[in-house]
Amino acid sequence: FTPMGDASGAVAADPTAVAADGFEDDATGVYTPAFEPGSVFDKVSKGEFDKPQTPMVEVDGLTSEDARHTTDMTLQFEMARHPELLPFLAMNPALYDDLYAWLAAQGDADIDEALAHNVGYQDYREATGK
Repeated sequence: FTPMGDASGAVAADPTAVAADGFEDDATGVYTPAFEPGSVFDKVSKGEFDKPQTPMVEVDGLTSEDARHTTDMTLQFEMARHPELLPFLAMNPALYDDLYAWLAAQGDADIDEALAHNVGYQDYREATGK
């Protein structure tokens, strides 16, 4: 704030100052938009707005996302009881050996495709010589 009585005309440069239009510039003086994380504006700015969402399946409180990432073998065993979760479980790189073998023996095209792109399954096959 410059008092009206100070008519020297000198203005100190403050990199944290808000411009007259109300938008903030970063330390380099470049405008950086501030969007809420996950908002429509954030997704549009990152080019993610029109991307198809990964389908979410939920069975008995177990989700397809959990099936893809859990390292809990008891939970993996429970998930294997639900056919809807098997293709997602086959994407999990941290399954136990018997579950990899069982999934491969199912003869399901979706499961086979998921296993073909699963790094953990490839490691399992190399370790067992299959």
